[in-house]
Amino acid sequence: MRLVQSWAHLVSTSSTLEEGLALIHRENSGDTTVLPSAPTDAQMMSYIDTKRAFIVGFGILSCVPLCVGLWLFTYVEPFFAPIALLITAYLFISYFAVGVWGKDMNFDDHQKLLAECADYTPTVDVFLPSCGEPIEVIQNTYDHVAKMEWDPLKLRVHVLDDGNRPKSIEALARQYHFNYIRRHNPGHMKKAGNLRHAFAHTDGDLIVIFDADFCPRKDFLQHTVPYFTFPDVCIVQTPQYFTVKPTQTWVERGAGSIQILFYRLIQQNRQRFNATICVGSCAVYRRTALAPLGGTANVGFSEDCYTGFLLTDAGWRVQYLPLPLSMGTCPDDKKAFFTQNYRWCTGSLMLTTSAEFWHSNLTPAQKMCYATGGLYYCATALSIFANAVPAIVLVYTRPHLVLWYNSLFALPSLLFPFCAMRAWNTQPYGFECVRIRWLQYSAHLVALYDRFAGQQMAWQATGGAAGKTKNQRYNLALAMLLHVTVAQMLALYVGCAWRVAQGFPAYNFLPSLLVETFNVWVALQVFWK
Repeated sequence: MRLVQSWAHLVSTSSTLEEGLALIHRENSGDTTVLPSAPTDAQMMSYIDTKRAFIVGFGILSCVPLCVGLWLFTYVEPFFAPIALLITAYLFISYFAVGVWGKDMNFDDHQKLLAECADYTPTVDVFLPSCGEPIEVIQNTYDHVAKMEWDPLKLRVHVLDDGNRPKSIEALARQYHFNYIRRHNPGHMKKAGNLRHAFAHTDGDLIVIFDADFCPRKDFLQHTVPYFTFPDVCIVQTPQYFTVKPTQTWVERGAGSIQILFYRLIQQNRQRFNATICVGSCAVYRRTALAPLGGTANVGFSEDCYTGFLLTDAGWRVQYLPLPLSMGTCPDDKKAFFTQNYRWCTGSLMLTTSAEFWHSNLTPAQKMCYATGGLYYCATALSIFANAVPAIVLVYTRPHLVLWYNSLFALPSLLFPFCAMRAWNTQPYGFECVRIRWLQYSAHLVALYDRFAGQQMAWQATGGAAGKTKNQRYNLALAMLLHVTVAQMLALYVGCAWRVAQGFPAYNFLPSLLVETFNVWVALQVFWK
């Protein structure tokens, strides 16, 4: 079906003339959104071989010397012990307790299951929630969903509209013969409320959820539905896949590339312990598993992750299928990326710091897998401060311990993104992937502060308009990043100049200065790129 291009049609399907004119302006303003398409066969198969020996091995070689260096510093400066313990716990659990035990998918077993279950055709409801995303993005998704292959008598697509253009979205849904659902209180309990309302008004055996930007392959259901012949499977989660193209913004390219580590390797590692994270979109749910909850979990942040946790706690199994069967878009500007990562961090911290989580029926191994998520967010948030602290403290308090080879402890981890990730990633891993980490860690830091301060930023869909609170958090994060990184660099330069003037060899300070200068140079690019 062709994209809506007629000016008259845009106006006629709008709630008001002003809305129609706004859509016409957007269509003719040269919008740079790069619309996704369904993954190709090669892209679908790209996660089968994780090359785990290479990436896990390089990771271990990076984290061991880094942790040794942190604890040597802690030995002379005990105040650093909590941070060293946090970082060490995260790295060692991730690599030694989970990573080395992970197992790749056997694609032959998958094909055998599909052949055996070819006649298994339960009824399926497809949920397409939206909340103000661009019309062209929504229509692109509808175009792909309409091509999904399944018994037409057993497949029904539902548009769950929480946005402020009901007439436009309803008209678009009608074009594709989708069922339009709009609740009387849009926005209540955010996305979770929207999904729960639709759950109560549908009755399919299985429920598929695609966010407004995700475009599935035609054979999405053929690959996922057979796993529900296993009676203990409640969710089949597939990767959220993103392509990286030169025409995208640097934020979108970086955001897409850094996701691959999670979906290609980490989720498969967690599958070994039945601790797969449910990420909401691109997943299939068993209705009878959700029924006791009234649908997805009734929480405001990360209802997807919380739903997976509750069902796992109840004895169900979340099955991870590492086949990219749909493709979406990443945030294309800094504020949207910040908001998305703030939301993910908040959801993970709310879960892993709750009494409900620690008193749950999850096995120790499952709790360990979930806890690594919280540890990751804490470790990355604090790294903004922690990276430069050892060098600065030693320069001012113990200059005789500042030796040129101290930086060798951190060298492997500094090379990890430039060597290991570039060689391992299935998408281009450019310099923007290193740059965007500073923005990501800033979001984690603000979310960590808000979690323990009892505050919370309101949820918004990717692509929605940012509110005042979101702008305040974003501006706070950037101000903090600027002041902290520049202040640390200046403190280190002043300290080193002072010690060199006292007669200490300059070459011992040079590696620390180079590393800190490089880090600040990368961080400052967040502001002018």
